[in-house]
Amino acid sequence: VQRDVNRYFDIKHLVISNLLKDKRLLNNIFKRVGKQEFKFFSNVGFVFGFGIGVIQMLCWIVTQGKYPWMLPLFGGFVGFFSDWIALQMMFRPLYPKKILGYTWQGLFIKRQNEVAADYAALISKQLLTSRHMMEELFSGTHSARVIELVNRHVKQEIDMQAGVIRPLVVYAIGGEKYQNMKTQVAERIMQQLPETMKYVESYAEDAMNIRNTLIERMQKLTPSEFEGMLRPAFKEDEWALIAVGAVLGFVVGELQIQFML
Repeated sequence: VQRDVNRYFDIKHLVISNLLKDKRLLNNIFKRVGKQEFKFFSNVGFVFGFGIGVIQMLCWIVTQGKYPWMLPLFGGFVGFFSDWIALQMMFRPLYPKKILGYTWQGLFIKRQNEVAADYAALISKQLLTSRHMMEELFSGTHSARVIELVNRHVKQEIDMQAGVIRPLVVYAIGGEKYQNMKTQVAERIMQQLPETMKYVESYAEDAMNIRNTLIERMQKLTPSEFEGMLRPAFKEDEWALIAVGAVLGFVVGELQIQFML
């Protein structure tokens, strides 16, 4: 397994599936890894809110306050647009792009090497526990390959232990029964293996070198692959965040009407 970890162990599936199960852990990890990005997120909200607020004020002056519905409308738009654009800027553009003389790139993507190292350190400590890794090995996306590998090695070991008397054993019980015996032994071992592996979990964790493997893989990902590694874990909550921003903006606009009219 150590020689070809990627074939038998799907790190991406393990990380994303467990993060989706534990949203609190997901929040803690992204708060620590994305400190710079979330600071930018709040600053962008202020800048865009101020800019659109100026436009709102000018519209209010020009119309002389004849359209009070304008305030909650602008407020909802500010909340929606500022949150949406800030989320996009976390990952877009994927590749460096010159806009107005300044080179832009998604904030998480721009810091890929640094984010990958921090992310891998936190994931390996809090999520890639021995128990989770054993579950992924024996019931994850590549579990069929692991089972096939164990079966093959068990059968080879039986043949080796039989040694020079193997032909006599085959002759005595028959080739078909000999193969059935190996299959039954392999199946019995597979049934007991998850329980047995608990005693070697710490060794397995060190042998698979998950932390360094994860860092190396994440740093070598293309920008689109890197986004695919990070974003799915919290993508389903993006629109909820944007919707909350829009609702809050709308409510603030309504409060403005109450104070101004």
